[in-house]
Amino acid sequence: MQPRPPPASIFRFSSSLRVATIGKCHLQDAIVQMLHFPKLEHLGLEDVVISEGSLHSIIAACPVLECLLLVRAIGFRCLRINSASLTSIGVDILYFPAEQIELGELIIEHAPLLEKLLNFGVRNELDVSIISAPKLVAVGCLCQQFCHRHSRFTFGTTVIKGVKNESLPEVVHNVKTLAVSVLLLDVDKVVDILRCFPCLENLYFKSCELTSKVVWRKKYRNLTKSLDIRLKTVVLEDYRGIWAEVHFAQFFVLNARTLEAMKFFVTCKDYYKGFAAEQRKVLQLDKKASSGARFIFTTKGCFHDAACIEHVQDLSFTDPFECRC
Repeated sequence: MQPRPPPASIFRFSSSLRVATIGKCHLQDAIVQMLHFPKLEHLGLEDVVISEGSLHSIIAACPVLECLLLVRAIGFRCLRINSASLTSIGVDILYFPAEQIELGELIIEHAPLLEKLLNFGVRNELDVSIISAPKLVAVGCLCQQFCHRHSRFTFGTTVIKGVKNESLPEVVHNVKTLAVSVLLLDVDKVVDILRCFPCLENLYFKSCELTSKVVWRKKYRNLTKSLDIRLKTVVLEDYRGIWAEVHFAQFFVLNARTLEAMKFFVTCKDYYKGFAAEQRKVLQLDKKASSGARFIFTTKGCFHDAACIEHVQDLSFTDPFECRC
């Protein structure tokens, strides 16, 4: 359907708004040029059509903007972030017919306060470049492949990379929370993650399929003794308790010495009486590396592809990937 123009109230309250979600409308260039939001802290654009120039203009018109959420917004190919106030950015791209212009490149040029960079459409194609975001602590959802040696990893189905003479470890050095959604995940990729994100504390595996390879104990026999795994929380979603998943989870059980909690979200169809007791045995929890670690098996969970974000204000959560259902 042809999107409508925004309502007149957008002009009437623009000087006092602190939180706004604009949806299902066409933000024409002439309209955007008249907008100014001096007090706006949270902005959501959902199902809107807006040009690249107007998108940048509307962000510039929000001098104290902290949270920006783009959901199924079209009409622009590239988003460049230059903001001294933004702390959280969330994007959700939906595949549209070929004639529609949709976001394909996100460039963080200057965001000194940016803490969270979230991509909810984990199967989309989005190139992300980070030039300056020194306070970045939460990233997701990553998928497909990791390559710390070449200063790149995937965000969507393409790459996020450090630029301007910065290596990837320098760009993401402070990241403490990471969510991944990877096809054919194995311990090799996990080791790449841990090397790339040296300060990682919270690791979420969402909608991941695991390989049946069972070689990590022999391959990483020496490495696991020296690898500094600082993880405090590990979450496995869509856990079924099959051998490939058990063996994968054992890597954290037997090697994460600072682990505080490991959570297994199990779908109802896979959960049965005695499931938790059986899993505690096969996971070898009696040999756990962290004496204080808790292991939780539950059927309660949202099983979102990425984060539990329904409104722009949800971007303010300290951990955007934690289930709040």
